Amino acid sequence: MAEALARKYGSDVLEVSSAGLTPQTNSHAYTRSVLKEKNVELGDHLPRGFRDRSQVRQKCPDEPAPVLV
Repeated sequence: MAEALARKYGSDVLEVSSAGLTPQTNSHAYTRSVLKEKNVELGDHLPRGFRDRSQVRQKCPDEPAPVLV
């Protein structure tokens, strides 16, 4: 939900990505209905797992670690 809203309303200033420690295999129906009320479509997006924080650091080694939502 956070990623979808950030993409919709902050994509001009944010590079958005999110993941969970125990991601589900699909998006919850209530989440989709709430986002639909805000005109945010998830499409075929599925929850992702957070595997390795070092991958985030490697992308921007000279910058502070990004906030993970």
